Amino acid sequence: MKAIEFSKTRMTMVLRIIAAAAAITAAIVMLTNKDTVFRPTCYQIKYLNLQAYVYFVVANLIAGIYTLLVLLIPANSLLWRTIVAVDAVMCMLVSAANSAALTASLLEKKGNKYVGWNSICDSISSFCVQAFAAISVSLLGLFAFLVLLLFSIHNVLNPLLVEDD
Repeated sequence: MKAIEFSKTRMTMVLRIIAAAAAITAAIVMLTNKDTVFRPTCYQIKYLNLQAYVYFVVANLIAGIYTLLVLLIPANSLLWRTIVAVDAVMCMLVSAANSAALTASLLEKKGNKYVGWNSICDSISSFCVQAFAAISVSLLGLFAFLVLLLFSIHNVLNPLLVEDD
């Protein structure tokens, strides 16, 4: 039985490390994303120019730092039931951030002909590629967060639902 508990703890740690690494990497990739546009005037585009990207960076940093801090909590702590609830909130936060950033990225790539917005990725292609890379890494982190949430729910609630013989 102790071997099962050890493997559950190890699996939770591995999932948390993967989720935190993906979230923090995605935030760093987006933070370093900038490009210079030479149109009638020269200007620099950064992630700060679009609020969806700012939200993306902040949400991924919050989720990544939270996940690293949870690694410091002992396995037998009474906080784990609360942590499961906060894990669910982190999943929702990262999911919303990915949705907002992906929407902004698609608008940059395809534009919107109904309101007269042209695509800008042909003039700032490196910015668009780096933004898409950050979103892709964050989506991998979101998948790790979802698996972690399901695993945590199973670990915390299963002893309450199953009778011992």
